Amino acid sequence: MGEYLQHSKSTAYGNQYLKEKLISRYGNSIFVTEGRSGVKNIVTFREKTCNILREYYNSPREGNEEAQKHAIILTAAKLIKSDIKTTVVPIGETYPTLAELNLNTALDFIPPSLRFLLQHLFVGKDTTRKIAGIGQAVVQAVSPRAVIAPLQLGLAVQMHHLYRSRFLMDSLSTMGFASSYPEVQRFEENAACSLAEDVLGDVEILNQSLLVAADNVDHNIITLDGKGSFHGMGMIAAITPGKQVSYGIPRQKMAELKVVERTKIDIIEYRYAQHVNRNIEFQALSYSSDVCDRKVDICWEMSFRFHHSTPSWNGMMHLLHKECEYPGKSSVQFLPMIDMNPGDKTCILSTLDYLCSLSSKHNMPTIITFDQPLFWKASEIVNAVPDDSPIRNVILLLGSFHTFMNLLGAIGTLMDGSGLKEIMETVYGENAVVHMMSGKAVQRAFRGHLLVYQCLTRQIVAKILEDNPGFQDQVDGLERLYMLMETGECDLESLLESDCVCTIHNTLALKKDDLARTSKTSKLWVNYQHMLGIARALVAADRMGSWEMHLGAVSACLLIFAAAGHPNYLKSARLYLQKMHALKEDNPEVHQKFQSGFHVIRRRSQYWAGLGSDLVIEQTLMRSLKTQGGLTRGSGMSEHQRTVWAMSSTVSSAYNLAMQELTTRNYTTAEQHKELSTSQVSRDEADLGKIAEKLDKFTPFSADESLRNIITGINANEDVNVQDIFEIGKDVVQKMDGQSVFSYSHKRSLKVKTLASSKNVKVSEDRSIDPTLLFQRFLVVSQTGDLRLDEVMSYELCLYPMSLFEGKHILRQAEKPLLAEAIRNYVKTKSAIAVTQTVPVTEQYVLDGGSLLHRLKWTEGSTYSSIAEHYTSFTVKHYGRATVVFDGYGDGPSIKNYTHQRRSQKLKANKVNITEVTKFIGKKENLLSNGANKLIMERMRQNGCNVIQAEGYADVEIAKAAISMSAFRPTTLIGEDTDLLVLLLYHADASKCVELYFCSDKAKSHVYNIKVLKQVLGEAVCNDLLFLHAFTGCDSVSRVFGIGKKVGFQRIIKKEKAMKDCSKAFSTPKQSRDVMETKGCTAMVALFNADQKDSLASLRYNMLCKKVARAKMFVTPERVPPTASACKFHSLRTYYQVMEWMGCCEEMEPCDWGWKEWPQQASVTPPCLMGALSSLQPVEPFDGKKPVPASCAFCPVPDPAL
Repeated sequence: MGEYLQHSKSTAYGNQYLKEKLISRYGNSIFVTEGRSGVKNIVTFREKTCNILREYYNSPREGNEEAQKHAIILTAAKLIKSDIKTTVVPIGETYPTLAELNLNTALDFIPPSLRFLLQHLFVGKDTTRKIAGIGQAVVQAVSPRAVIAPLQLGLAVQMHHLYRSRFLMDSLSTMGFASSYPEVQRFEENAACSLAEDVLGDVEILNQSLLVAADNVDHNIITLDGKGSFHGMGMIAAITPGKQVSYGIPRQKMAELKVVERTKIDIIEYRYAQHVNRNIEFQALSYSSDVCDRKVDICWEMSFRFHHSTPSWNGMMHLLHKECEYPGKSSVQFLPMIDMNPGDKTCILSTLDYLCSLSSKHNMPTIITFDQPLFWKASEIVNAVPDDSPIRNVILLLGSFHTFMNLLGAIGTLMDGSGLKEIMETVYGENAVVHMMSGKAVQRAFRGHLLVYQCLTRQIVAKILEDNPGFQDQVDGLERLYMLMETGECDLESLLESDCVCTIHNTLALKKDDLARTSKTSKLWVNYQHMLGIARALVAADRMGSWEMHLGAVSACLLIFAAAGHPNYLKSARLYLQKMHALKEDNPEVHQKFQSGFHVIRRRSQYWAGLGSDLVIEQTLMRSLKTQGGLTRGSGMSEHQRTVWAMSSTVSSAYNLAMQELTTRNYTTAEQHKELSTSQVSRDEADLGKIAEKLDKFTPFSADESLRNIITGINANEDVNVQDIFEIGKDVVQKMDGQSVFSYSHKRSLKVKTLASSKNVKVSEDRSIDPTLLFQRFLVVSQTGDLRLDEVMSYELCLYPMSLFEGKHILRQAEKPLLAEAIRNYVKTKSAIAVTQTVPVTEQYVLDGGSLLHRLKWTEGSTYSSIAEHYTSFTVKHYGRATVVFDGYGDGPSIKNYTHQRRSQKLKANKVNITEVTKFIGKKENLLSNGANKLIMERMRQNGCNVIQAEGYADVEIAKAAISMSAFRPTTLIGEDTDLLVLLLYHADASKCVELYFCSDKAKSHVYNIKVLKQVLGEAVCNDLLFLHAFTGCDSVSRVFGIGKKVGFQRIIKKEKAMKDCSKAFSTPKQSRDVMETKGCTAMVALFNADQKDSLASLRYNMLCKKVARAKMFVTPERVPPTASACKFHSLRTYYQVMEWMGCCEEMEPCDWGWKEWPQQASVTPPCLMGALSSLQPVEPFDGKKPVPASCAFCPVPDPAL
């Protein structure tokens, strides 16, 4: 340098100064070696020459703008990086607090230079949150090991709390937006550990209350072997009012933390005697059901008369009470879980002990809420522990939410079969209504009940306006007050004290009492409204925090639980009331707090927001556990995982809320009550209109005094007493007074009988000795004396003639189609056109109405009007304007009652009030047996059909109608009864018929040409068919076991003298009983192909001997012919039926011809042996006290020797 500056005035740098300049310029790129004295310093470049040249080439020059930009940016980056490292506080001993998640604090965390840069980069109205987020992400990226950015941690904790997804966390961390997944795990562990020592924090005994709830926590873990399912006890603690806590979470190594050991709950084994303290008795309490008379509900009840839209009950109550004072919003903290069966008393005892220790640390009383099963067991434990145990002082609360759910189930049980289910199905799905009636779908069920309640009130108000039109003025006055309440010009107290509210309340109460006195159905539905009033009071007591209303509502629930047969809640609720009424003396401080509304938890800062502790644990712990972000979504259920999650959830939730406030993006719903939204109000109005329309058609407030299902019209049985719910419930509850609490057993027989019991029931037979066994015994006994077997066989030796009867008073069923088959097989060999399978097209059709009714399928749920229309359209489509003949159903007894009883499968249907809008429910046969064809006949007449209703059974009328029409035009009779074929062959005059056909309406139909049949069979055979058809079995005459119609038809065709003589006698009017009895025995012997010289007694003996000789097993009594006495009554019934077919029975009484009339509700006298056998004692009658149904007033008379 000295050589270079020889000719200049400047001097060269000194060695030391030059050295400093070189190091400043080149930094670590050079190495200076200082020589010894006399030796010059050596400067060595660490880099290669190419690097020096490249740097020189890339250095900015004048005119190169891009290079200058890069230089400026690089300089700015170095400055910002330097600011970050010098101004940002490095990681300390604690994690960032909630205060650091504030927007202003988050901005202060960013160095001014970086903030200045981002402010000039971002565009928008408000970029502060973007600056805070991206700025802290830059700070975190610059110093990843030295700094934990608050927003990075907050976002990571929030995402982990909401979604608990490692993939999401790793993705955000990789992109630099959030802290890493291991860091979040470490934060959770430290948060859980920091709360383990003091879960509740600072609690003021005077100004705050502590409520604890415990419930089952169940999760079926998917494992390879199916084991490892978790069943434990979950707990929460709620402090009212809650305080904002800024958690200072230490940052320790995870290996140093022992969360499980710090939160472990001691397990205390339950070893107390099973029957200890059984001397505790139910004390007499007052059971008031007037708690539902809340005047404030009048506004909602009458809102359907208002001129503008109003919200539902919950929404309106929220508006009316929005200015009321309340204790404040609560804070909820999860507590450790116990990994034991929660129903085990050891688990419950350990829970009580842990919670007692927890509350005693803060000098707070132990108040625990359980659902019913756990409440009952906990009550037993509290009364079993020693007197000096702190568990003795535990105050147990019965969960109000589960009580409410059980109340809804009880209401559904009591209203089962009333038509309520069908009414709700107009709005809700069928499967949903099933759960609503059981009380499981609580929200849907309560809303549905309230909709029905308001529609019922609408009908009651309509009746009031009919008598008092001035009542509308009171409603208008109420609406004006409600409008003033909405604008704040009127307070709630003024509204309740107004004259219009009192007048409306009293008028409605009087009208309901009047309706309840006039009709059982009306009383049931008025009581239904009363039960819903109790349900509303139970909910309102929680929402408002009214302790007195809560006790009153639970007290009123007792009557409903007793009436519905819910013994568990009946006993638990009564014990709960007994303890709570004594609370004023036992623990005045707690009682005073309950009076101030501290017995409920509020999760919102609103008056109408109180919740029962059992509902809060469902909404917080159970919901968090099983929804996204909970343990059941893949996190595992080990003890360590459960403890960390439960203890850290409160902190994670606080960080989540802080991040939501920072971003102004809420994960929860708005503060507005959901039932106040416009869409919800519109939906409520629409559903209300649907239910109101349905109830207008099926009103329960009619003049009918009976108790019935308002939809199906089915009348209740006489033993149904569901309309007296509160009277019966009160009697049951009062009987509990003085009973031992823990040994009381509730009798289910005390509950009311609901309309659901009015279902079709089978008319069962009386219990009796097996007739076959009795027959065997008589044969054995007869051989022990001096009696001859042929003499003994002159008696039936059974309770009834088994060859003619299937059971006591039940005729053996006839096989009528066999006669048509015998006729068909015979004439086919004589003529090809007598019987065909081609249905002719004729000008006129006559239909058997009874057969038509059974032909079409009825769809359950269809109205009777649509069913009638279906029959009419079917008839007109296939047969035009046909003639349809129906049976006439008289009120008196009939000889065909037993046939109809068999056809309806021995089911007796309740009376049904049928209207056009009544819906069909049940079985079609039951409705037909009750004469449900009148509506069908009316609809057919309206569509031009000729409808005839016979006075009795219509077989003869149908045949005569077809015969009379066939004289003018070709006619086809459509039916399936063989009786019609026999009657046509008997009554038709072939010379006067144009064309007459009988066609079966079955799938494989046969068409009988009546004119050709009469020519083939002959007039004599057609006349004999009446006797043959009746004697071998028809609707009113029993079949003879072992004798078919084909056998009898062959004897008629062969013109056997005995059969011809009997047929002639039975076809002659005004015969004497003696002649018929004699001819009947003759015909019976002929049918068995025996010698006419034989009597029925000898025939029975001979056939028994032959069958015993050939049989491989014991011969049953029905396989031998009937006795002469039984045959005589069989003959009398045959003659009466033949005369009825001939039209000659006007002067004949059924009771003179083999039938006996039993007065309605009279007892049946059972048959017994009468003393013809001197060595045998008469068989005593069996139980004969069973009443005969009113539809079976005629019974066939059996053998008088029985």
